[in-house]
Amino acid sequence: GINAEYGGGVLTKSHNISCMTWNKKNHDILAVGYGEYGFTNQKCGMACCWSIKNPEYPERVYKTTSGITALDFSLQNPNLLAVGMYNGTIAVYNVRFSSQLAILDSNETPSNHLGPVWEI
Repeated sequence: GINAEYGGGVLTKSHNISCMTWNKKNHDILAVGYGEYGFTNQKCGMACCWSIKNPEYPERVYKTTSGITALDFSLQNPNLLAVGMYNGTIAVYNVRFSSQLAILDSNETPSNHLGPVWEI
């Protein structure tokens, strides 16, 4: 399984799981968000896409500047993963490709949300 001593566990060892969701179309893909809920404990976050076919290491890793508080796959485009963060940022990643860059990021808008994103 997803174990802190092997493979992807080294990546996720010092992070708390804050949320998770199954892909709506590809049911063997689980997206897991890592972050802190406590205001004083904030550090960088991460979203990982795990496959049941390879539970030792995540298929995709997206490192973020703020902890992840919510995430969900799109119903219409199941390759798109929306990620909400503690600092108010919302980012969208295309999990079909190996790029770690978001295809959309609310930090690029002039009037972005500043509070934690609790639901996507």
